[in-house]
Amino acid sequence: MMSWLKVKQGACLFLLGAGYGVTCQAASFDCAKAVTAVEKRICANPELSKLDEKMSGTYKEAIDLAAEEEPIRREQRGWIKDRNRCEDDACLVTAYEKRLKGLSYYVSAPRKAWRIWSGESPGMARANHPPLPSVAPLAER
Repeated sequence: MMSWLKVKQGACLFLLGAGYGVTCQAASFDCAKAVTAVEKRICANPELSKLDEKMSGTYKEAIDLAAEEEPIRREQRGWIKDRNRCEDDACLVTAYEKRLKGLSYYVSAPRKAWRIWSGESPGMARANHPPLPSVAPLAER
């Protein structure tokens, strides 16, 4: 399956190759509507733009996999407030890398495997399923 980012990048390359004057961005928001200094900085920097797109996709995946969305949404709102305090690109890169690492907990392979094994699909509450099975140490067997 092709990611949305690759589709956007392909469309930008096509339009540029066809001679259209377009600005190709991968940011998760419309750069034409960027208002804050941080949003404008993200749109102006391809690395930040890609990080923003990646973070947005990971955040959406975490929400889809979550039994309870509100804690993740609350974390995200707090992260955005902290991110908006950044005054340079290096600070923003660090903020995105830390947030991506934090979100990775929610979308890690073992958690996905558990959801598949248990028959749970995105949006279903994990409360209906037993906890991950534990294995007794060999000494206790």
